[in-house]
Formats: sequence, C-alpha cells, structure tokens
Amino acid sequence: FNNEVEFIYEYMAGIKALEPGFKTIGLSPVPDGRVDFCKAVFKAPVGEIVSDWELKEDGSLKFHFEVPEGAAARITLPYYPVCAAGGNEVSVKNGSFDYSYMPSVTLRKEAVQE
Repeated sequence: FNNEVEFIYEYMAGIKALEPGFKTIGLSPVPDGRVDFCKAVFKAPVGEIVSDWELKEDGSLKFHFEVPEGAAARITLPYYPVCAAGGNEVSVKNGSFDYSYMPSVTLRKEAVQE
C-alpha cells in the first residue's frame, strides 16, 4: 500500500489484523467531522472485510461492518456514549453488524461564515 491508502484502511476505516491472516480482525474506525462518510472493502485471506461509517446531518453516527466466515472481530465504536451499558467494544464472530448512535462529542461543525 502507499501511505494514503494505508491511512484510509487502518485509520479512517479502522481495519487491522489482530492475528496473522486476519483470523481476528480489529475494526476501530475514526470518524472525522471534515468527512461525511468512509467505506472500505478489504480483500483479506479470510474474505472480504467491510468497514463503513457515515456522519449524518443531525450529527449521529451510523456504522456497518461485515466480518467474513471463519473470522472473528473486535469492534470498537468511537465516541460511544460513556453511560451506555457494555462499553464501546464488542467481540463478534462472522456476520453483518450495524450500529447507530449520537456520539459523545460533536463531530459536525457549523459552517463558518466569512
């Protein structure tokens, strides 16, 4: 990978191998208020890994993850409300996972008037 592509996959989309061959996948995306969405599809030895997030107009975050058959993942939900039961980390087996919530910080900035 070149540095820009690596930045998108590992930082913005948060896709990392926690075990050789992506048998265990880390999914810890980092949404940024300067970008409305990020969708990454990574073809790993175990299959296609999807990390997709969107910063909605109302400031809420929406996530979609896909973990291939035979793999497991540790999903870290960024800016997840602290008061929520169970914390911001979820361990899952293969499948498709969706999460939506209002982040604990304001990511969408108001447009600056010149």
